[in-house]
Amino acid sequence: MDQKTDTIPGVETSQGSKDSNERRSNPANPDMSENPEVSRDRNSALKQITDSFLDELKARSKDEITQASYSEVRTVFDLLKTGHINEKTAIRTLGDIISSLRQKNQQLKTNSMLSEKADTINSRGFYEVAKRVLDANNKLENPQPISVAFVDLAGFKKVNDVLHHNIGDLVIRAVADYLSVCVRKGDVVAHKQGDEYLILFLNMNAQDALTRMIGFRNNETSQLMQDLLEIAKTVMGEDNKPLIDPAVDLASIPISMSIGVSQVKLTVPSGAALEMAINEADTNMRKDNEALKEKNPAFSR
Repeated sequence: MDQKTDTIPGVETSQGSKDSNERRSNPANPDMSENPEVSRDRNSALKQITDSFLDELKARSKDEITQASYSEVRTVFDLLKTGHINEKTAIRTLGDIISSLRQKNQQLKTNSMLSEKADTINSRGFYEVAKRVLDANNKLENPQPISVAFVDLAGFKKVNDVLHHNIGDLVIRAVADYLSVCVRKGDVVAHKQGDEYLILFLNMNAQDALTRMIGFRNNETSQLMQDLLEIAKTVMGEDNKPLIDPAVDLASIPISMSIGVSQVKLTVPSGAALEMAINEADTNMRKDNEALKEKNPAFSR
């Protein structure tokens, strides 16, 4: 009996991908089956590429800039102390150091590949790591299927409107943490912007990625957010008042995930293929969002 899977309008696994999967796992034809050890080795190699790049990104911080500036400031005071420069020169030099530090920090903020609101990479980091993975995958004799998921938080606008942005930021981080825990090692989660997220699924076609994402949504998302907001009711802010007014009915602020999935076309150059997959996943996410609103009018308010 065929198993039915929950689907989102506009998301289908291509026939070419299906045929490719059958060729790699057809037990009736050994010549068409793939050696499991080879498959494991390839999966491991791509995961190492992903993990090493993420570690590289997370290792970068403002500490390098701060230490360099601190060293410059110490040099100025040493020169002033020994009489090699006067106070006027020292003040002017310190002003230049501060100005340079501000410029470097702004550049770091602009060029950073880490999200400012979640403990994940941002969209820039996602493009970089995904392109590296796709480039490596395209060089393999039998490339893996790779899929992209686009996630938007349904109901998030009401969180900001009723509970305000500090709670909204807390929700953004919590969802990023939840997605990061749910995915497999080697898959990539990114906070794109606002209440949007991107996920790169290695060795997974679109239908399987869709089934997994629906599982994430159905299992715990809404309950997780409700629990989080209930906890926030008991936490005191700087004004010694709860972060959320205990009188607020959290049941009136439902939160869920709108989901869109697309499979990366491996016959297209990696950069263009990634853009196409993200755009298609975005379109499918919007269709799912409309379906959620029809099913639960609370998401429309």
